Amino acid sequence: MDELSDTKIRSATPSDKEYAMADGQGLSVVVRPNGTKLWLYRYRFGGKRTNMSFGTFPGVEKLKHTFRAVGEEWATTKLEKENKAKSTIKRERWNLAQLNREIGDRPLCEIAPPELLTAFRRVEARGRYYTVGRLRSTASRVFQFGVGASYCGSDPTRDLKHALTKVAKGNPRPALTDPDDVGDLMHRIEVYDAKNGGLVRYALKLIALTMVRPGELRLAEWSEFDEKNRIWLIPSEKMKMRDDHEVPLSRQALAILAELRPLTGRGRYLFSHDDDVPMSDNTINKALRIMGYDTGPGGDHCAHGFRSSASTLLNEEGAFDGDVVEAQLAHETNEKKRRRRDEVVRRQLAKGDKNKIRGIYNRAAYWSERVRLMQHWANRLDRLRKGVAVPLRKSA
Repeated sequence: MDELSDTKIRSATPSDKEYAMADGQGLSVVVRPNGTKLWLYRYRFGGKRTNMSFGTFPGVEKLKHTFRAVGEEWATTKLEKENKAKSTIKRERWNLAQLNREIGDRPLCEIAPPELLTAFRRVEARGRYYTVGRLRSTASRVFQFGVGASYCGSDPTRDLKHALTKVAKGNPRPALTDPDDVGDLMHRIEVYDAKNGGLVRYALKLIALTMVRPGELRLAEWSEFDEKNRIWLIPSEKMKMRDDHEVPLSRQALAILAELRPLTGRGRYLFSHDDDVPMSDNTINKALRIMGYDTGPGGDHCAHGFRSSASTLLNEEGAFDGDVVEAQLAHETNEKKRRRRDEVVRRQLAKGDKNKIRGIYNRAAYWSERVRLMQHWANRLDRLRKGVAVPLRKSA
């Protein structure tokens, strides 16, 4: 151990996995049981004592193992080769590009928490608090990959959790809004290897086709479906707006029902492994995660995101009036608000309803257009799954 001739080696405690020089802050050399020698830097951050490895002793490959280089290796090894979703790869590479502006050319083993904090503070100064959280998560994955590959000894982002500004609580729901990404999602659903006769795969297909909320799909009952007239009537007690909602059923949706009947048709719910127990409220998100999608806030896509995908792509396409799309999503429309205000006034004046249909207006609003809309959307999902582009256009 000539390299350590000027240092004093201490004995390891039973819990230690390494031997090091005398305690205290500063740079030291650690000898692991397998004989590997590492540079170790002890320091305090936020009143907490921690260590960071600078690589092997005596030489450190600083130029090769920069954050930029290791980040690229991680992205190629962990994202692309593991067939992560295109949207996940796109998001993580965007995060890497932002991080590379600050620390890309720095040796991974030399990046300490204060340097990272300074970089993140610059992003926070622009009011991008949520972005900082995503950048920290991506950086952490790179450092953890580096630890596993012996490029560095620890993940410095772990010490920043309480040093960064917390994002105001909210409930952002991630959704894919790029046509290519939606097409890739539909292809993944098509080949998803679900259990129990493909019950979850059918659920994923139907929620994409019908634009309903996850809870409305999960609690869907066979008695609500009129396949002859191609209508799914969701009762008001299951709807967020507490109004009955009718969903026109496309040919593709009817085909799914036909395939589902032999599986669950004798029970109460469409999606159930037990006649009287509906599918778990986490089933769809779990399936999406298995397919490689981050379903959390700021992630890729979640069960509720199918509605946003439909709304965004249909409105961008411009083939249908925006109120038609909103009516099908069971959202408020300007016309519905006007009629509701008129209804409130008439009731307050103790007058009868001038038009009996008014009370169930939302069920009939733009009905013929909504029927066309749902078949159009189903056809477009098929084309996106096959990689066929759809031109933007305006209806006459």
